[in-house]
Amino acid sequence: MKLENVVVVVTTLATQFSMAAVQTELVSPPSDAISALRFAPTSLRLLVASWDKNVYLYDVSSSGGTLLRKFEHRAPVLDVCFGESDEDAYTTGLDEDVRQYVLPLIVQETHQTRF
Repeated sequence: MKLENVVVVVTTLATQFSMAAVQTELVSPPSDAISALRFAPTSLRLLVASWDKNVYLYDVSSSGGTLLRKFEHRAPVLDVCFGESDEDAYTTGLDEDVRQYVLPLIVQETHQTRF
């Protein structure tokens, strides 16, 4: 199943006070279902978790939702979040890994979880 025309509604800092929203179509959207998405705390970066085994990092400050990076897991990705800053991202999925990414450097740490 290929997803087409994925549109994300973004409230930019410029329009936040007037409560207006801007629609941005993502370039290179996930090829399977989206399981989670999170905006960065202080920028217009967007993390997207997908059942296609990838995490996508977008910059949605410009029209077109530019894909910055794509990170692959061994199984579908269930959740994503940013840390205290826009530079730390965490992902987890059905591969039972919790991964931390330091985004400016793109360093990855993997922690296996067994329940």
